[in-house]
Amino acid sequence: MMTGLSFSLWQGGTSGLAQALFSMFLPFCILYPLFRIGGLGAGDVKLLAAVGCYLPIRENLYCLGLSFLAGAVLSLCKMAAERNFGQRIGYFLSYVCEVAKSGNWKLYGEDMEDARNRKKGTIHFALPVLLGVAIYKGGMGL
Repeated sequence: MMTGLSFSLWQGGTSGLAQALFSMFLPFCILYPLFRIGGLGAGDVKLLAAVGCYLPIRENLYCLGLSFLAGAVLSLCKMAAERNFGQRIGYFLSYVCEVAKSGNWKLYGEDMEDARNRKKGTIHFALPVLLGVAIYKGGMGL
């Protein structure tokens, strides 16, 4: 983050630094609710904030979207490999219904039978972030 902020200051002066700080703060604001319910780890949020130090706001949002798309594809592949697609989708739908009915947020996965099932449903989000940035910066250039 420090190198990205320093580079932004060097390239664009104080306005470049301000843009980098906002571009860094935006993913934090968007992803904080997912972190609070356990959908993302703190490291994932920090990684996406660090990406924001190097990219303008618009590009950062594109990379964020592509990262989630890559994460969805990897999650589907993982569910297919573990043959638990129905179970995972069923749990997700029951979670959404319970939160909507009660009006209270709760940690995602806290009421799963055991820790093994909770871990089975997770992916490390650093790879989708890498893929999202690589796809965007590698030529997609929306």
